[in-house]
Amino acid sequence: MPSSRRTFLAGGAAAGVGLAVAGGLPSLAQASPARPHPPAKPGNVPFPPLVDDPKGILALPEGFSYTIVTRTGVTRLDRGQGTTPSDHDGMAVYDAGHGRYTLIQNHEIDPGAEFGVPHVKGTVYDPGASTPAVAP
Repeated sequence: MPSSRRTFLAGGAAAGVGLAVAGGLPSLAQASPARPHPPAKPGNVPFPPLVDDPKGILALPEGFSYTIVTRTGVTRLDRGQGTTPSDHDGMAVYDAGHGRYTLIQNHEIDPGAEFGVPHVKGTVYDPGASTPAVAP
């Protein structure tokens, strides 16, 4: 198939546009801070060294501690819906008064997971995304 100058130029222009767009993609994915951070002062450490946890759960800096409040498939939910679901990826704690707190956990669970989010009548956003449980 014979090539013409027009075909060659059109192909070259398309390649140039493609390279220009592809060259800009990495910069779209890079963070650009609004203002530069001042350099760290000599002797400042951004985070103290971690101490190995004898239980092998969570290494923390010297003087820090942790308390486990829920465990997947072990901790019973307080309204009889079952056990704590898996795949926690965020949480918040609210003061419930009288020395009590309410823990809210978000979960990223695939349908049919072994420890899914229980269905509670009137609160289920996507009935197909969690495992049914006995409603209170």
